[in-house]
Order: sequence, then C-alpha cells, then structure tokens
Amino acid sequence: MALRANVDFSSFQLRPLLKFFGEAERRVLIADETGLGKTIEAGMILTEILAAKGPDACIVILCPKSVRWKWIWELKTKFGVRAFPSSFKDFKEYSTPVGVHVITHSASREQDSLNIPEGSIDLLIIDEIHNFIGRQGNQKRRGRALDLSLASNGVIGLSATPLQLEANDLRLILELIAPGEHTESLWNTQSRIQIAVNE
Repeated sequence: MALRANVDFSSFQLRPLLKFFGEAERRVLIADETGLGKTIEAGMILTEILAAKGPDACIVILCPKSVRWKWIWELKTKFGVRAFPSSFKDFKEYSTPVGVHVITHSASREQDSLNIPEGSIDLLIIDEIHNFIGRQGNQKRRGRALDLSLASNGVIGLSATPLQLEANDLRLILELIAPGEHTESLWNTQSRIQIAVNE
C-alpha cells in the first residue's frame, strides 16, 4: 500500500518502514534533517497499518498546531487517507474512536494523564517529539504523551533535533517511544561503552 502513494520515493525513505515492521518491534524514532521527508516516511507506515487493520483502526497524530492542516492535506493528497482534526474528548476509558485523528500538542493541557486502555490505539505518531522531553513546565505534556505511548501498539517519534540541551534528552525521547526499554542505569552503561569506543 505504501508504495502506491502519490510520492517520488528516495530509497532511504523505505528504511523506517522496514525497521518499524522488523527489528524495531513497531517503535521507531525518525530523526532525519528538516526537508528529508519524515512526514512521508511516517505516512508510509500509517498506510500499511490502515491496510492491515482496515476501517476499525485508531491512529493518533500528535503535532504542533501550526502543522495540523499540513498533516491532513498531505495524508489526503499523497496517500489518499482521510484524517480529521480531533481532540481527546472522544477517547474514553473503555473505548477509542476509529479513524485518523490529528491532535495538537496543546490538547488537554490541564491534564497530566490520559486514561486510555492499553492496545486501543493502533499507531501513535508524535511530530516534534523533542517538545515532550519534560523540562520545567512541560511535565503534564510528557505525562499525556507517555500514557498515549502505553496505549499504542506502535509509536513513531519525529524530530530533526532530538538532542536539545544534553545527551540525556535522547534517552527521554526514546523512553516515550518505547517505555521501560531505556532505563537510566542501562542508558548510563551504554553511554560509557560508547564513549570508550569513540575514544
């Protein structure tokens, strides 16, 4: 399905698709530079999920308000997918609405958590995921994103700048994509090994 899109693909844009359905176990960070097609790469994965799951799929795209309509337009014109501006008001403790929901980062800003059942979201895409690292006043935003990740069968994080201020930023982003797989102690051990290899 992904290869039928109205897009001229570059070979590197197929890597996230193959990794997502292969060794990454449906949880990937796409950290290409600006302009290299992160939206296209995520759109290819999204279309494959829709093709497999059918009309009962629940897909959430969490993005900045400034690009919400860009997501809706690109999914329609490039992939033939109908997406809708949405919010979390229709997401209940025991049910989630079907469809492709494009929700802004600021949705439910007063809540520090979302009560959504595990496995009820087929795919979560977090655009500009570095905005969810959780410094200072953004802990509520991070809490909501973590709850969405735990409720999702697959997660894609998109960012051209995953390292904002310090190396631990990347660990915090990866923890959102794959909760529990990047503990601080494991990260510190891996970092020490990588530093030794680099030296």
